[in-house]
Parts: sequence; structure tokens; C-alpha cells
Amino acid sequence: IHDYKELEDMAYLVMPYFPRGSLAHLLEQQGSLSLHKTLLYIEQAAAALDYAHARRVIHRDLKPSNFLLHSDGHLVLADFGIAHMMRTTSTIFLSDPEIVLGTPQYMAPEMIRKDPVDHHADIYELGIVLFQMLSGHVPFEGNMLMKHVQEPMPLLHRIDPAIPPRVDEVIAKATAKRPQDRYHRAGELASDLRIAIDGIKLHSAPTVFAARYANMPPLLPQMPRTEEVLVPPTGRSIPSTPKTPPPHRG
Repeated sequence: IHDYKELEDMAYLVMPYFPRGSLAHLLEQQGSLSLHKTLLYIEQAAAALDYAHARRVIHRDLKPSNFLLHSDGHLVLADFGIAHMMRTTSTIFLSDPEIVLGTPQYMAPEMIRKDPVDHHADIYELGIVLFQMLSGHVPFEGNMLMKHVQEPMPLLHRIDPAIPPRVDEVIAKATAKRPQDRYHRAGELASDLRIAIDGIKLHSAPTVFAARYANMPPLLPQMPRTEEVLVPPTGRSIPSTPKTPPPHRG
């Protein structure tokens, strides 16, 4: 953010303007994206998530409308209004932990069950976004909350033979029902997706962001229900970059 102020008891944030809209607008215009365009965006999204997770921040509401398009075309991850801060001894909630917040089309099963949530929830939601980019729609409709908890993901290669079956394997791992069965880092998802599409293993970004903070305590396997403190949303957005340089703040 550039600034924040108060006017007549109303708080507001001053943030950059992104005239190109969001990933949601792009999907509305194009329906679905090509494999390689999807890969490019997933690598950028994964870089942003690894950057946030290394700073112990969980987004919790990943969806296409929260990925803004910078004027140079790269994605900027925004809207951390219901994010969680991860701490080694306590958890700071930026929203009421008793209320299920998020977007039903993308919510991880543990969020729906009101279980403790950690960074694996973001991995799940990124898997749903990946499915939507390639198909043009979300995987579940109707009673989607129960489907997120109980039903496996549809297989894209059965709908579109141009999509390699290994892409479905990446999506299946990202959206596993149990958090511990998912990718541990978003960069691992992006790396496997590149292998599935191009047969090339990533050796640098987006996992370099996590390596940069190697001296930090490891990410919590689960967020403990310890002391909870309500604080107002920061409104901070974390941009992603296509390759090695760390993202600048949006």
C-alpha cells in the first residue's frame, strides 16, 4: 500500500491502480488459458505464495479475482484481508476464527470443517485456480462445500485430451483432502506442473524465496489454537515476479 488515512471516522487505503484488471476478468474474456500461459501464471502465483508463507502469512482466499494483472503482464497477489499470521508460539487472526471466511468455490476442506488452518489451505486453493485456468470453470457446483470435503477432482484430460494426464496428477496432489498429503510449498507445485507440461524441472524460482529465509523456524505443520488476538486487516498486497528477483510490494 502507498498510504492509509482516516476521513470522518472511515479508514481507507491508498493502493496502486491496475488497469488491466484481474485474472478473473481474463478468464471471463477467454474462457480458459493455454497450458503454457497457465504455467507462467502458476509459477508467478507460487512465487508470491512462497514469499508470503516464508513470512508466516496465510492468504486463505485465493481466487482469480485476487490475482491482479500488472501493466507489464505479471500477476500481483492482493487482498490479504482474511489472512492469518503464523507464529511459533501464538496465532494472530486477522478475522474472527469462529466464522468460516473464504469463497466456497475454492475453500479447502479443513476450512469448511473449521479445523486448524495452515499454509496447505493456500496450496489447495491454488490447485482449484489451476483447474479453473485450464477448464474455464471451477470443479464443483451445487453443494460445493460438501463436494470439497468428500469428492475427488474431475479429471481434465478426460474432458480435453490435449491436457496431459500428469497435469491431473499435479492438481490431485495440490487438492488432496488431507493437508499433509498436499505439496508443502507452492514452488513444488509449479515445478511439477512444468515437468507435466514441458518435462523440465525448475531449479530456481519460485522456491528460491523459501530458501532465502532458510534460517527461519520451519512452517508449522498445523496452526495451534493458542492465544488469539483480533487485529484489523493490513490491506497489504504481495506481488509476484516471473523469475528469480523477489517481488516488490504492490
